[in-house]
Amino acid sequence: MALLKNMTPEEVGALRAAEGEIDSAYADNPLLTESLGTAVWQLLSFVEDLQLRSVVQGRTEPSQRWAAGVDETLNALKFPMAWLHRGCSRAGAFRRCYEPTQYQGAWDLLELARRYYGFSGPFQYWNKGELGLRLAGTRIIAEIDFGDTAEYEAYNRLIDYGEDQEPVPETERLARDIDSLVRVKGTRFTINVNPRLVERVMASVEPVFCERFTLPESWRFSRYSLKEFRLVYLAMVALTAIQHRARLAAAERGCVGLGLDDAVIVTPRADLISRVTRYTGLSAQPVLAVLDDLTYGNRQVNPDPALQPLIQLSKADCAVSPFLWMSSAPERNLCALLNRIPEERAIYSRLKSEKEGLMQRLIEAAAKEKGFRTVKGNIPGREDLGDIDLAIISDIEQACLLLELKWFIAPAEVREIIDRREELQKGIVQVRARVTAIREGCPACRSLLGFAPSTIQGVVVSKNWIGDSSIQKQSWPVIAARHFLAKLNSVEKLACFMDWLAGRHYLPVLGRHFSVATAEARIGKWTTEWYAINSLMDEPFLPL
Repeated sequence: MALLKNMTPEEVGALRAAEGEIDSAYADNPLLTESLGTAVWQLLSFVEDLQLRSVVQGRTEPSQRWAAGVDETLNALKFPMAWLHRGCSRAGAFRRCYEPTQYQGAWDLLELARRYYGFSGPFQYWNKGELGLRLAGTRIIAEIDFGDTAEYEAYNRLIDYGEDQEPVPETERLARDIDSLVRVKGTRFTINVNPRLVERVMASVEPVFCERFTLPESWRFSRYSLKEFRLVYLAMVALTAIQHRARLAAAERGCVGLGLDDAVIVTPRADLISRVTRYTGLSAQPVLAVLDDLTYGNRQVNPDPALQPLIQLSKADCAVSPFLWMSSAPERNLCALLNRIPEERAIYSRLKSEKEGLMQRLIEAAAKEKGFRTVKGNIPGREDLGDIDLAIISDIEQACLLLELKWFIAPAEVREIIDRREELQKGIVQVRARVTAIREGCPACRSLLGFAPSTIQGVVVSKNWIGDSSIQKQSWPVIAARHFLAKLNSVEKLACFMDWLAGRHYLPVLGRHFSVATAEARIGKWTTEWYAINSLMDEPFLPL
């Protein structure tokens, strides 16, 4: 295998040269000749047009495929946003209007970002020493067996659907009231947004919006609490939902260009802060702090618009994209964002044990509801084994299921995948050590459990991500917390649950739940093949 450490300097140099050409392929896009604000507005407006297309075509029902399309666009956006911030001039006036060449440039840039994914994955894994790459002419060949790893990545993708992807609801009466406030003139539309309207939309959105949050609202970071963050984000979602609905109404009334010029809210930053302060009833300080953290590039080295959806267009004006605000997972993204900010990371880490405690209590309650006994805590005299996060016990069956709990942020890039993999690996090692000690008759372990189990099984329960093939092919299973709870609630015998886990019956089946396609990506003269996982389901994946 052509791993980086085994390659000659000439082979490495050739691949590095190819990587450089691919990384700079965006440089001839016409948007790079525009001011940064104008180029970013063109890109965000094009993305809004993509979302309008699904409405026009009647594809508005949420599904696995719909969610995958949303995620694909969200993930792809980080590349062109970075390219524009790297290559565009900060000088020059911001211009907001449809221009065919710039519109095509935005289209081409987003398409390039999607093809760039086919190269960025292999190169990142190669640079980390995780994957072999070799050149065959202008073809970059990744030495990987796609079918050998697919079911684990498919699980991570499929199990996630349903938690954050429901679209913002709207009542017919509220929609009619929004429509009545829309005014159209040529290529532009306006809507008179008043506090009462925002209040009504916030109330309409709030039930579904709050389902996206699971952490205690009392949690406090350095400048605001989670409750204050939720209120600010809710107000922003309400504003974007109004703008999205207003554009639909404008398009129906014949607004030229289907209202593209106002698809994205462009507003002075000071006005936005003032309005959100008024809508939330909060003081200006936490509103300013939340919006500051949610501003693209603030306190970040490698910013991501999914994490920071408020985009500065100029010193005074900012862009608010309905797609970014309405499609993102706010709590999950906040956790990811805070974990990247050095000043916040220490606070976030201290709260980590509380998160695992929340998961522990949920599982404990579900186990007791089914009539099982639970045990947790320190094993006296066995500091080498650490604490048992939770053991679920069936005294009738003489069975014990030993849990190691992990709650971390799902990885978004290769560096994070490797870090999270190591965290799961630690959990597997801990489970193995404790199960071995119990099987070998450790008196302290058996004293804590209250009996000597005839059957014992270990499992790592992870909130957001179960790892890849290197983790799942080890001795102990790793399963998502939501899936674990659903199965626990459905069983009568603990032994059946343990057999289900040991047999990895929670994993999706190729050909039934998902398919794998190898897709060729081409940038310039370079081509490569990388794999794509496609859902074969329209409903949430939760096999029991």
